[in-house]
Amino acid sequence: MSHIGLINDNEFYSEHYLAEIFTGDIRGVLETWQARESNAREAAKANGEAGAGYTGYRTPASRLAGLARELLQRIEGTERLRHGAERVRASRAVARRLLELSSRREAESFKAVSALLHRHSLLESQGQALLDTLDENAHKHAYGVSEDLKYALRECIERLGNEAAAQLEERARRQKKSIFSGDEALDPGELSLQCLRYMYRLLFLFYIEARPELRYAPVESETYLKGYSLEHLRELELMPLTSEAERGGRYFDDTLNMLFRLIQEGYRPNQDLLAEESRQSGRDAFEIHPLRSHLFDPARTSLLNKVVFPNHLLQRVIRLMSLSREGGSGARKRRGRISYAQLGINQLGAVYEALLSYRGFFAGTDLYEVKPKEESWDPLGTGYFVKAEALADRAD
Repeated sequence: MSHIGLINDNEFYSEHYLAEIFTGDIRGVLETWQARESNAREAAKANGEAGAGYTGYRTPASRLAGLARELLQRIEGTERLRHGAERVRASRAVARRLLELSSRREAESFKAVSALLHRHSLLESQGQALLDTLDENAHKHAYGVSEDLKYALRECIERLGNEAAAQLEERARRQKKSIFSGDEALDPGELSLQCLRYMYRLLFLFYIEARPELRYAPVESETYLKGYSLEHLRELELMPLTSEAERGGRYFDDTLNMLFRLIQEGYRPNQDLLAEESRQSGRDAFEIHPLRSHLFDPARTSLLNKVVFPNHLLQRVIRLMSLSREGGSGARKRRGRISYAQLGINQLGAVYEALLSYRGFFAGTDLYEVKPKEESWDPLGTGYFVKAEALADRAD
């Protein structure tokens, strides 16, 4: 649910939390207020008080809606005498926002505002204050999202590794060789590391594009945002790829490789086609300072440089990195768009560390992953694999 008129400054709460979880977290407070008003109205009705003339208890949301115009008039008439001009402007902006909500009859937004600003929400009366509860739940949700990213990254690494191995093997066969045997056999550990590095590049880009205050990714430039950014690929995450040409195409791959190169080498507009096109269309050309890091060094993904990842695979990768996992209870059953601006460095660091030791291997035959019977399966834990004939000995 969206709350018209409310500004989520700097994404203090993630968009998914506000859209899917926040309403449930304040429902108890709102129902308590509504029950109190309903009981008061019933009592007034029993005493003969007419419905239109009711003067008893009303919910804070209802009272707030009626106060908007009065508050604006009071600020205009008296606040200037007591406070400085800057404070008056800030107060007037709040009052006008309330007036806007009132004129548009946004009942749900008034409920949200009243729950956030009510004195019992701000100050602890019995137990924990509501705002502290909301803050705790929002951080728990962000932690859940970081957990989702760990599983998403693991699946992405496997998908990239399998695709890379298949293409490299096909290339070797044309030369009557194989990546699985011989003197030039491919090291699965090195392939895993390069796939991990590829995913860390995407994680880094998701983060810096969500943080314009870092002033590195030029997300204010329409040219960058619509033509080069990871965000514009994110907008294509759910687009159906209906033909084999679309599924097997290389648009995602070419775009990401171009973006990796821009980050590593930087870009400064000169008298080139990009700058000229930007000027002619009224859009600003962008500038990126070179990062020159090991992460984006193409020499450190030498195996993946020989591979063209198809559209359907990279679309799946970006979807996994963009949406939370299905499952859990309540709002967690629904998939939400991950807000990288909401994730802190510690949470991203936990995602990074969880996969540092991940290494894949090539299986020469069908293998089955096993675990102790009394333990639950954790895809991020240490894996144990056995052949089919050994399964009978693994009853425990």
